[in-house]
Amino acid sequence: MRAADELIRLASAGAVTFSIAVPLVIVVLFATTPSVWHHFPEAAAATTLYLPLYVHHVRFGLRGKRPRHLPLTLGAMAVVIVGVTPLLGAEWFYAYSALVASVLVTTPPRFSFPVVACTLAAVGIWAAELRNNSGIHIYGGGFAAYFPIAVAERGRSPPPWPTRSRSIRSSPCCCARPTRSKGSSWPGRARSRSRSSTGPRPSSSWCGS
Repeated sequence: MRAADELIRLASAGAVTFSIAVPLVIVVLFATTPSVWHHFPEAAAATTLYLPLYVHHVRFGLRGKRPRHLPLTLGAMAVVIVGVTPLLGAEWFYAYSALVASVLVTTPPRFSFPVVACTLAAVGIWAAELRNNSGIHIYGGGFAAYFPIAVAERGRSPPPWPTRSRSIRSSPCCCARPTRSKGSSWPGRARSRSRSSTGPRPSSSWCGS
């Protein structure tokens, strides 16, 4: 039991660390890419706004609980991430993985799957419509499809499997061997004693009626 608790604790810490690392890598991308380095302050400010909300969602999702004021926190994340996209450009599309992950770990599939599908479709269409100063498309249709795939790949992690581990660990096992307390007899012996003292049982099913 102690080993299972330690494994769950380590997995939860790893999931939270991963959730923090990916947005920080996006900020580093802005700081090190010559074509967008001048947008580094805006990217850092936007990440500072949405990252605490994202980590909040992941921590509650790992515990299998619904965060308080979830519509407000998800809406705030969407406003920040979507609102700065026209300014920051295609490199900012990777930040949509945080929005996708928040929806997946905090909402039921009947809601999260359609929302994620619409988000990925919007990212692909938006990437395909990006143009340079001359009005020429920056990305073709094939390359624009890369961004939804990248967002989905990053957004599906971290998986909230520690929650499932807790539920499996805490559920009673139907095949568990019965335990015998001090001074008591095994169930099988008690049955045989009962049968011998009361006479033969009828020929009906023993577990039935």
